[in-house]
Amino acid sequence: MVKAAFAEAATGGCVCPPGLPCVCGAEPLVRLVFRGSKKASAEEIEQNHRAESARMRAVERLAPKRGNAPAMTPPATATPLPQPGARDGASRCRRVPLPPPACAAARRRTEGRRRAGGRRITELLALAIVVAALLAVVCAHAMLAVGQVRLSSIQTQLNAEQAVHARKVPPSPASRPPLGL
Repeated sequence: MVKAAFAEAATGGCVCPPGLPCVCGAEPLVRLVFRGSKKASAEEIEQNHRAESARMRAVERLAPKRGNAPAMTPPATATPLPQPGARDGASRCRRVPLPPPACAAARRRTEGRRRAGGRRITELLALAIVVAALLAVVCAHAMLAVGQVRLSSIQTQLNAEQAVHARKVPPSPASRPPLGL
């Protein structure tokens, strides 16, 4: 998470392809002091065994360009660190934590994921509606085909019965051709 937040802050949220100049107007908030993470040295691990699993990453905050918001300074509510040896109530002062710009970038990225997740759900819902509509059309065509087969069989039976009836019943006198004189 820290790696992604630092990378986001170092690019300023730029979405342009790597290797090409930035045209989206993003401005980096920090500069990476070194790429990747640094591990503790063997000497430090020997002195402090908990340092073995630690990884150090570092960024340097950049001053904003003119016309932008002023550089972030510690809030006025922050109290000084307690002096060693002080035993009065001032030694337990609290510092109001200052959120680094990387946290804001991570927050924006998380909100983007939420929007993307909502977009995925909408796309899946639209796909489900299209599939259901196609299924309804296929069912309707199948029912129509069954009805046409039934109609065809009834038509065949009717033609057969008409042929049998025509052979049994003699033609009426009105339907006979007149005798020619």
